[in-house]
Amino acid sequence: MKKTNKYFRFGLYTSVLFILVLSSVLFLCILADTFSVNIDLTEKKDFSLFSDTKSLLDTLEEPVTFYYLENQSDTDPTITAILESYENYSDKISISYRDPDLYPEFVENFKTPGKNIHRGSVVIFCNNKYVYIDYFSLYEYDTTMQNQQLPVGIIAQQQINSGLARVLGLEQYPVFFLTGHGEKGIEQDLLNQMLLMNYDIKELNLSANGEMPDNNSIIIKLPGNTDFTTGEIEKLSLWIEEGGSFFLLENSGQNKPENLSNFLLYFGIELTDGIIAEQSPGYFIQGNNLLLRPKVNTNEVIKFQPDIIPIIANAGEIKKAPFTPEGMTYIPLLTTSPQAVKITETEILSNTYDLAAAVKTEKGGKLVVFSSDSIIDQKTDNTLAGGGNTAFFLDCLEWLSDSEYKNLIPVIKLQDTNIVPTYLEIILWTIISVFVIPGVFIITGIVIGYKRKGQSRKQTGN
Repeated sequence: MKKTNKYFRFGLYTSVLFILVLSSVLFLCILADTFSVNIDLTEKKDFSLFSDTKSLLDTLEEPVTFYYLENQSDTDPTITAILESYENYSDKISISYRDPDLYPEFVENFKTPGKNIHRGSVVIFCNNKYVYIDYFSLYEYDTTMQNQQLPVGIIAQQQINSGLARVLGLEQYPVFFLTGHGEKGIEQDLLNQMLLMNYDIKELNLSANGEMPDNNSIIIKLPGNTDFTTGEIEKLSLWIEEGGSFFLLENSGQNKPENLSNFLLYFGIELTDGIIAEQSPGYFIQGNNLLLRPKVNTNEVIKFQPDIIPIIANAGEIKKAPFTPEGMTYIPLLTTSPQAVKITETEILSNTYDLAAAVKTEKGGKLVVFSSDSIIDQKTDNTLAGGGNTAFFLDCLEWLSDSEYKNLIPVIKLQDTNIVPTYLEIILWTIISVFVIPGVFIITGIVIGYKRKGQSRKQTGN
């Protein structure tokens, strides 16, 4: 009978311990849900706030409300997690859920002619100003498929930051695309990324009888089919010398425009003839040694090694001119391996080559020059570079601009958002779940058991 009671007590204690452990886990889950506690276990911390976002939030002085136009129980968990990250970081941010079916008059305030309000959209409200962010603009879509668009990336953080900048009245930084030389257009996806970074996109024709823009702006020249005129070169050179920023993308070839070449030489850059091919493994895409994966040089333009290396196609050599003008600083950005070769009409030369470079003038003028416009080709970026080309292009734009507002946040690819805890995180959670929590209850049980045993001996002695 005593043995039976002993087994019964042991089973009872085990059951109670199991119930206590389970209850504790459930209590922690409820507590985490109540206080919106989120842990980002994705490999690249895809749902955590980026430094540019935190810098923007640190400037908030007035309260900002995120109106999430959805029933709280039916929200997109990805968007909810991102919005809650903002709310948890700043006490100026609050989230309010408004179901369009329950608050039709409220939602009506944000309607514009010809556009519908979609469930799951976000409205940013501050100081009686608002910005509506449509749900479908929170994701990036694959537009290559017919009859349907599949989401392939998350751009919610970029969109929210851009909306915040607008309701806060942050000034847009002007960017001018040159026209008048048969320049190719820029693709809409990249243009959208620039708009999210609060750039004010305009066009500029140097041949027209107009004034040059303010020095606090960027002029971008895409490949064209005609050369600059002498007058255009004079206007552009003077503008850069006085502090303007110029971004040139020029495809490699055997015949360089004469005025453009002289313009670059004036700023200490020489764009040579020929096409670069790689021979060193790891520096090109397998099967095509003209698709280059160059070394990214860290410097004041590119401060950190990127996670994804850009892919440059059909590039030529950029080099420091033999006679660099005084006050000009040459900065190599992308460099080949020493085994790369330059192929011209007459020879093949092996060497290390720069594919992109920057120059800074004494008075603060800046230039960035690429020997291939593939850096802005969205097909190359999406299929080969995985976003590395766009990220590098936007990095260069950030250096060229003097804007205090930055929104340099990469697109979070949906295939990369798997939960991949680090080895240390796995060890930590294993110790907590397997040893710490059960250990606490076991020790508590032992202490209680000894106390009861002591009380039982006292009673027996009495």
